[in-house]
Amino acid sequence: MREKKQSVAGRILMILLKVLGGLLLLALVFLQLIMAAPRQGGEDPEPTEQPLLMASQAMYLTSTSQLADLVQAFPVAVLGCQEGRGLTLVSGGIQDVAVEGGLGRMATLVYQSDTGVRLTAKSIYPARALPLLSGDAWRLADQDGPSVAGVPTVRMEQGNVIRLHMQTDDGLYTIETAGVNGSDLAALVQPFVLLIK
Repeated sequence: MREKKQSVAGRILMILLKVLGGLLLLALVFLQLIMAAPRQGGEDPEPTEQPLLMASQAMYLTSTSQLADLVQAFPVAVLGCQEGRGLTLVSGGIQDVAVEGGLGRMATLVYQSDTGVRLTAKSIYPARALPLLSGDAWRLADQDGPSVAGVPTVRMEQGNVIRLHMQTDDGLYTIETAGVNGSDLAALVQPFVLLIK
């Protein structure tokens, strides 16, 4: 009989210890959540939401003198080259693109080097429009891409075509070219800058 009382008391004690341990663990989890929550007036500002756009008419460049108009019409900085930096602007334009049930915008600028290599730079708004970069056949390259306009890039490949991906807080950007090796690629993309209104 005494053994039964001790075993019942032992079970009750074990249950109480488990409950207290569970409560202590729950209190630690809540404390961790409270400590990790952002504070008002803290150093990390909330990112600003980039609104989707109203429909606008497409714009196509017929001369390099229209580049300033294209940059002015785009909601964020445009990835491109300033005149006289070793690349010649061949064509370009802006068009609306479907994003999240609304509209974003894409600027495309095609340049040609003195050696005949074509580079296509795309600027995409809003920065969260990652599905516009999709493509099943692209694979992540074994080597890093060179920095473009001071922003690190991710190098993707599809056969002999190379696409450099980069992202800022405001936009997504790509540069695509074909038949270029790594050292030549770094030299070719060096003239690119983010053209601001």
